[in-house]
Amino acid sequence: PDARPFVENESTTVTIEIANGMTETATVHFRAIPASTLVRPTGTTAGASVLGAPVAAAFQLFDAVAISLSGVLRGAGDTVWPGAVTMILSWGIIVGGGKYFITYHEDLGSLGPWIAAAAFIIALSIAFFARFLGGKWKNMKVLREHDADEAGLSGALPDPESGYDLAGYDPASVSPQQGPSPS
Repeated sequence: PDARPFVENESTTVTIEIANGMTETATVHFRAIPASTLVRPTGTTAGASVLGAPVAAAFQLFDAVAISLSGVLRGAGDTVWPGAVTMILSWGIIVGGGKYFITYHEDLGSLGPWIAAAAFIIALSIAFFARFLGGKWKNMKVLREHDADEAGLSGALPDPESGYDLAGYDPASVSPQQGPSPS
């Protein structure tokens, strides 16, 4: 049986748990620090910009998921889809949503664009999570066979049958700057 799906899913789960732990700490700080203690370098209080702090606190967990899953997908070779989705959603939701709030909900002030930014992070994390669950990234190859052969790493790629058999791979023979050493 192939252990790779378990290892990949377990590693992703641990990564997301660590990131969520870190962002939960940031969320507690966002909520616990009174606005009056936030002082700008000029000596004035942060004032209206503090309105965005609760919104930022609300999207911290989604941000951790988006960042973690973006790394998982890209590391597995799925680079075009996350990049395209990030670009489309950021322009559509951050720019478009920010413009919408500034134009039609001027009374919200700086909180409107913060809401648009939060909506972007939430949508991005949902999109990355759906892509991760879909599993297409599991079939992508980071290093193609012919590239491995040209680099002298023909035996270094995992054996599809056993998962992580790196027979014939000598890490000392490969220099990242120079490629494989001559035999």
